[in-house]
Amino acid sequence: MATRHRVTAALTPFSNKQAPEASSPTATPRATRPGAIEDGRAVAATTTGCTGTKITVSGGQATVTIPANNAVAIHVNAKADITKIATTFNVTADLESGQTLHVVGNIPALGGGSTANSVALTANGDGTYKTIAELPASTAVSYKYLIKNGATVVEQEAANRTFTTPANGTHTSNDTWK
Repeated sequence: MATRHRVTAALTPFSNKQAPEASSPTATPRATRPGAIEDGRAVAATTTGCTGTKITVSGGQATVTIPANNAVAIHVNAKADITKIATTFNVTADLESGQTLHVVGNIPALGGGSTANSVALTANGDGTYKTIAELPASTAVSYKYLIKNGATVVEQEAANRTFTTPANGTHTSNDTWK
């Protein structure tokens, strides 16, 4: 009688838009490789596309049961294909000498909510400030501005501002401090 094996492995879902192996002339595209995991699910090649059992990845791990005489393929260094949106923050503010204006938000590129990791805006010399951050597409962004003197937060906005990045293109937020 054939034996079934249970395997637990760390997995990173990826999209079929990214194919690091494609540089090899003998590489088979992911979408046609049986047992590949794409967008968090196992896929099997068919003449009309990919099908397969959904695999849930939790905490970077998934458990897969492999029937006897079958196999599963795991792409170890796969990375998600994440579209980035060039997001410009333009702010009008009246700061005192020695102060700097920063933006902090829920996205890692905006400090991940930590004022210590906030992003400084560059003074344009006319009471306006600007920075550009690369944010993930189609993502809800919550952010606020704060004023620092050195590393010390002097003042910050009480309420968060919000927007959702577009699926592609760019985004600009034109704001006034307080």
